[in-house]
Parts: sequence; structure tokens; C-alpha cells
Amino acid sequence: MNNFGVIYVAVNPQTSPSPFKFNSHKKSILRDVLNSINSLKKSNPDLNVTVFSDFNKELFCESSVDKIIPIKNDFGFIPKVFGIKNSPYEKTVFLDCDTYIAQNISDLFDQLESFDFCVGTEFLDKEILNTGVLDFNKNNDILVNFLELWLDRMLSTKAKVISEQKKFSNKTPDDQGCFNGILRMQHKNPDGRPDFIKNMINIARSLHWNILDNKIWNCRNAQYKHLLESDWDFNQTKIFHMRGFNGHE
Repeated sequence: MNNFGVIYVAVNPQTSPSPFKFNSHKKSILRDVLNSINSLKKSNPDLNVTVFSDFNKELFCESSVDKIIPIKNDFGFIPKVFGIKNSPYEKTVFLDCDTYIAQNISDLFDQLESFDFCVGTEFLDKEILNTGVLDFNKNNDILVNFLELWLDRMLSTKAKVISEQKKFSNKTPDDQGCFNGILRMQHKNPDGRPDFIKNMINIARSLHWNILDNKIWNCRNAQYKHLLESDWDFNQTKIFHMRGFNGHE
């Protein structure tokens, strides 16, 4: 396993086997991820980049990707969590495809000396963690167990909606909802709970994480518009998280 690197998960929305595809006619995932990778390499030329994807490898030939790992698409955001769980790096920064990297991001890896993972919040609801930028250290059995649990809960949700044979959200299973749901278990009392619930509680309580400053590490549309009306210096923002964004002028 390499020491550190960045991963993306880029699957074609139209190849999802789900009957309710996530905006498949509106997404330009390939364009987005290539734009993000190019922005990343401009300010971080020595960082290793791996993409988990079902697109043809040849489509990445002019980018600066170091490795393409073929995967199959699946329901909702299962591919995203699969890629995160199977990162080839010990220390990983996961980036959503619609991110723009404006500066060096080595500080994210440095933070993993003290934390199992680092993640930002939703600008409009600070109680919700946003998984569009996530860095994590797999040199920790608890964190590895958490990633396995995260993927397992996603697959269980898929099995449930299939068995119920009812209409469901095109984001199902939702990686962010599942991520937040597991971590909220830290506040539950394990007494009298089934073993799998106790395990979830123990994992959530054992993790040590840091909340990233969104203004710097995960600046999304609503926050960007808010900051435009303030005296914020955008030279401090390292990662913008907005589809079609090509840099602040």
C-alpha cells in the first residue's frame, strides 16, 4: 500500500442498475472529474491520483491520473463508498468529481497524524457532515472497520429497497446519510441492544476525527455566495466544491 494519495470515483450515471438513476441525463461526471484532476495536478503535481471508474480507460489518457481501477456501477452512491473502502493508499484524500483544487492540499495529509479522518459539514446545517471532501488514515483497524461497516450498511439499504418493491430516491443508498447515521450512534446507549448495534456504537465511539473549515477545504455554492458578500480572502480557499467551477477571479 502506498503511503498517501488522492482518489476519485467516477461512474457513468446511465450505467447504474437502479431503476431510479441519479440525474443521469444532467450529469457530466467525466468532464467534472477530468477538470478536478487537472486542477489538482496544477497545484499538487507530485500527488498520486487513482480513479475508480467504469468509463473507458482511454478517456483518461490525456489526464494526469496515475492509476485507473475498473469498477461496476451500482445503486445510488455504493460505488463511492466502495472506492473509499478500497483506496490503495494508507493516507487518502477522497474528492468528489465536482471539486476544484486551487492550492496545495498537503495539510490534509498532515492532519492524519492526529486524526483517523477529517471531514467538513454542510454550510446550511452544521450537524450534517459532508462527504464530498474526506481524508482518512487506513493505518488504523477501527477506521478500516468503520469503512467496512459503511459499505455494509449501503448494501443492506440496497437489499431492503429491492425487497420492498417500492419507489425510492434516486440517491438511494445515500453515502452521506449512512455516514452520518453511523457516527450518530456514538450517542446511543448500547445496553440491551443487538450485537450489530453495539458494534456500530463501539466503532463510532472509538473514532477520532476533525471537522474541516469549509471556507478552506470544502467551499460549496451557498457558502461561496455568502463569502462573496464578506471580506473573505479566497486565496485561503484550497478546495471549491461546485460543478463547473474553474477558479475564483
